[in-house]
This record gives sequence, C-alpha cells and structure tokens, in this order.
Amino acid sequence: MENLRISRREACEILSISTETASKWIKLGKLKMNDDKTFDKEYIERLAEENKTGSLLKSRRNKRLKDAVEIYGGYINSYKNREEVKRLLNDTDILSLDEIRGVLAYFARQLYAKTEQSNPEVFEALVSELTKNSVNSFCNNFNISLEFTPFDDTLGFAYISLLQFSNKKSKGMFFTSNRIADDIIDDLNSLTDLQNKTICDPCCGSGNFILRLMKDGLSLNHIFGFDIDEISVALAKISLFLNDTNLTSEQLNSHIKCLDSLTELDNNFDVIIGNPPWGGSYDKEYRKAVRKSFFVAKRNGFDTFDLFIEKAIAMLNENGFLAYILPEALMNVSSHQKARELILNNTSFKSVHYFGQTLKGSTSPVVAMTLQKCDCGSTKNCRIKTKTNSFVIGSNRRIDSSNFNLNITDFEYEYLEQINSIKEPMFLKNNAVFAVGIITGNNKNYIKSERLPDTEPILKGTDIGKYTINEAHAFVHYDRSIFQQSAPPETYRAKEKILYRYISNTPVFAYDDRQMLPLNSCNVLIPQIDGLDIKYILAILNSSVAEFFFSKTFNSVKMLKSHIEALPIPVPTAQQQTKIISLVDEILSNPTEATIIQNELNSIVEKLYNLA
Repeated sequence: MENLRISRREACEILSISTETASKWIKLGKLKMNDDKTFDKEYIERLAEENKTGSLLKSRRNKRLKDAVEIYGGYINSYKNREEVKRLLNDTDILSLDEIRGVLAYFARQLYAKTEQSNPEVFEALVSELTKNSVNSFCNNFNISLEFTPFDDTLGFAYISLLQFSNKKSKGMFFTSNRIADDIIDDLNSLTDLQNKTICDPCCGSGNFILRLMKDGLSLNHIFGFDIDEISVALAKISLFLNDTNLTSEQLNSHIKCLDSLTELDNNFDVIIGNPPWGGSYDKEYRKAVRKSFFVAKRNGFDTFDLFIEKAIAMLNENGFLAYILPEALMNVSSHQKARELILNNTSFKSVHYFGQTLKGSTSPVVAMTLQKCDCGSTKNCRIKTKTNSFVIGSNRRIDSSNFNLNITDFEYEYLEQINSIKEPMFLKNNAVFAVGIITGNNKNYIKSERLPDTEPILKGTDIGKYTINEAHAFVHYDRSIFQQSAPPETYRAKEKILYRYISNTPVFAYDDRQMLPLNSCNVLIPQIDGLDIKYILAILNSSVAEFFFSKTFNSVKMLKSHIEALPIPVPTAQQQTKIISLVDEILSNPTEATIIQNELNSIVEKLYNLA
C-alpha cells in the first residue's frame, strides 16, 4: 500500500514543532520532504517517537546557547534549575521567539503548580500575555523539571539562556547576578529606609531587582518597573505573582509596564535602581531624537547608559538615591565626560563598588555606583569597595569631570595631590612626538623569527625593559608600502627616542639611540621640552612616583598617550638634572646594577616632587 502523505502543517502537529523549526530542520537535512512538499506520515510518526527520547533534538546542538548558561550561572541561586536549563539547551535546537514564549509558559506553569497557591484566573491572564498565541505544544516532549525557589528569577534565567547572545548584545542587555543586586540593595538599605519610598527600575528586565526588594519585605505598591522588551515585562509580572499570589492584575499592570523609559516616562521617584543597557544600538531617527533631548547625547560616542544616567537624575526627587550598575569606562573615558558633568553638578557620591570584569558577556569592568541628589560633587563618607579592599573617603576631594578617581585611600589621595601640586610643572602634552609602532596587518607573513639578509630587528613590547632594550627575536623587511600603518621614518629613525610598552601593569620606558623599529605593542615618545634632557624625562617616567601616579589616576593596564601627557614633570636645577642623567647613563652602560641605581633615582625624583 502506498505510504500516506501529509502536509507540512500536519507534520508539525505530529512532531509538536512550529513551522519555523520545521523549515530549519529541512535546511539542515534533519527532516526529509518529498518533491511535492509533502511528508510521509509513517516517517513523521517514527520521528515523533524518536523525539520523545530527545534523539532528534540532540542531533544539532547550539554551542552559543549552551554557553549562555555558563555566562549567566550567577543569575539565580538554584543549582538544580541551572542544570535543568543547561540540559534543555543540550537537548534542543535554536528556538524561534514564539517557541521561546511557549517554553517559558511551560516553565511558568511548572513553577505555579509548585507554589501550592490558587489564583488561576490572574495567573492564566499573565501567561496569556506572555504567549500571545505562540506554539508551545512541543513542550510536552520535554523532560525538564524546575523547582520553585522564592525570589529567584528562574524564568528570566531561562529566557536569557535561550536567547542568542548576539541578540542580547545588540540591545545592550546584560543581566545582573544575584551577588551584584544584593550588594546594591544592601548599600541602599544602609543609606536610607526604603519602606514607603517610591522605587523605580527603568530597565527592569525580568524583574531581578524588584524580586530582591520584595524579598526584603517591600510592597509592590511603592515599586515600579519598566522595560522595552515585552517578554521580559511579562516574565517580571509572572515572577512577582508567583512570590505573592495576593497581587492583582491591576497592581501588576499598573506597576510593571512595557515602555521606553527614556522617552515615555516623566514620573518622579525617591529611588532609582537598575542595570541600564550598555552598547545598545538605535536607529538613525531615534539617535536624532535623543540628540535633541539629552545633554549627554551632544557629545559623539555617547552610550545608552549615559542616557539612562541623565534620565534618572531628572526623575529623582530631591535627596533621592540613584543606584546603577555601570561599565567602569564611565569613570574616565572621554566620551562619557558629559555624564560625569551631570553627576558632579547634581549628585553626591555615596558608594562605589569596583567589581572588575564580572559580566562575562561583556569585556568591560563593572562598577556599582550609588549617588544622592544633594550636596553636589561631595565625596565625603563615600564607601569604596574592591575585590580586596574597602574604605571610606574621609573628606571632600577635588574631583572634576575628566576623571572620577575615587578608588584611592585618603593617604593615597593626599600623596597624589602632592604630585599634582608641584610648582610650575611641565607636561608632555603638545611638547612631544608620540607614535604607534608598526602595524603590519599580517605579522605571520611579515615578521620573521630569524634574521634574513634583507631584514632588521623589530621590537615587541616584551623586548622593552626599564631603561634598556632586550635582545630582539623578531625581524622584518622594512617597507612602509606593505604595512597597514606606520609612523614617518624620521620618527622611528630619530637620533634619540623613548620606547615604551603599550600593555603593562607598570610603566616601562627604554632609551634608544640605535634607530630601532618598534612593533605596535611598543610605542614611541620623543620629548621636545626646552631645557629638559630626554634621559631626565626617561628617569621621571620610570620612577616610582610615575608608577604611583599612573596606577592611582588611571588604573589601566594600557599606557595611553593621554596618561603620559597628564603626568606633571618637575623642572630640576641644572645640578639635579646632571645627576639624574649620569645615573641613567650608568644603567645604560651597566644594566646589572640597574636595581640599585633605580632606587637612588627614585629617591632623587621623590625630592623633586617634595615627597621625601
């Protein structure tokens, strides 16, 4: 008997998959379709049986999705739920947005059943808002069991794990771990009584911060959450209801809304909290609109979090608190200077927690900053926390919008102030030639490990030591026309120049009078300050004073031109300069004695800065 043929719709019903998934499987060769675009019923039924054990779904696993679980592993406390979501990602293919809605609804019903609460009308209305008639019948084949953990954003964790990471990044979405959320709210609790305060999370996502506030006994009557992602908003409502089934639809819908906080929100609040999006992309028309409305958008290179800082400050009541998770770039990167101006002119610093590179989906180090809308620019009693240290700033500091340099103790601050207050200093800004080393565009082709007849040594950053240059182990045929980027030959071939490591935890500057070529991990500096010898400036740059200045002012592993230009250079007497030059010459001629001589140089340089 001829095999019965069925339509794609009928095949999808038997397999419990969406038509989008069917199309993907056909393209991948996982699902065979007849020439007339029908399917053999017997074949489809056999696949459906295999699907119950997961064998079909396991045939193509998506690594990026599996990695999401690792990325967001600290987002919830429940180890079991983390493992169950990981197992889901191992056993399934990429899902469409409708399918994700269906999976989330399936999970929501699991969690609701385990709360042992009964208010099905409200719950089903919330689930209906989530699903929006999405296909979810294929969930019946999942053997995934989640546990209900009070105040854990389990649904949000499942959502962000199912989303492709590239999609999240394009929206600027980086979700907050429980640890960071706890730290921020603990800081707020130590600064003010949150009871009866109006609290807003203008980018609430799936409600992680709001759940944490409710865990502390705060009522939703005083809490508001907004987000542009409708799935996140629907999940936030469901999660809040699961933790308090006395909540009504009216309460949830009036306090948790899907809207654009930047353009659609004009309310005022006592506390604003959250993790605003970073690196979000806007279309041309939206960027045009925000440039008209936002002060921070007047500067090129502004980020989405800059906009949320400005909006939050505008919405805060007097004496209100702002607590945001932000990239550490806010503290000193020039493109965020206008945001720093707004902070200085409208708020005081209450707490800054330097978390380092905590959000694995982002390479940027993270800070949690708490501000208060009063005593503008004040740093007194601001609490500073790092991974290894904590202290309180004892007095108001001189601080400007060029750099929020707060991660230093009072003693370090006074020491730094002494460096910055020397009389009539010189600066390398506008008084030096800076150049990047050669960028070949293809080191594998152009850089050789042995010296050939037509090549010469080229220095890497690792070849640069303090004062002296190590033996080179890389060689290049110097032809500017073949390189991607290079400085003029007269810069590299200068009679005297300073070479320095671009990436380094400490300043490393070397003297070169052999016209050697640098690779781009090694940069060039040629000082041009009348009366100051290049070897004198070399000693200043290599000194313990300079090391302290760079580390405490910029806290960067990169030695940028702007960092070097910011160092005040004392003008020595002729005798002092002669002495320093002679010591540098000793190091150059006898590197084995460098440590002893460097100590003597440090002592002399400290006196020049009045630090002895």
